[in-house]
Amino acid sequence: DHDENVEWEYDPDIFVSEYAATNPAEDFAECFKYFVQYDRNKSRIFNTPKKILKWKFINDLRKYI
Repeated sequence: DHDENVEWEYDPDIFVSEYAATNPAEDFAECFKYFVQYDRNKSRIFNTPKKILKWKFINDLRKYI
């Protein structure tokens, strides 16, 4: 969903933080941070369809790290 040349606006249904909306790399970094840091509150943070997809991606990625 991300394009480096597109300026993103913060949308709480898509991004876990305002900073995550600044660019794709920060979106991934913020999602990963929230995934690790807020382990017990994942369902409250990753609570929309787009955020759930990001959570699933990171969760699947753990298998390869």
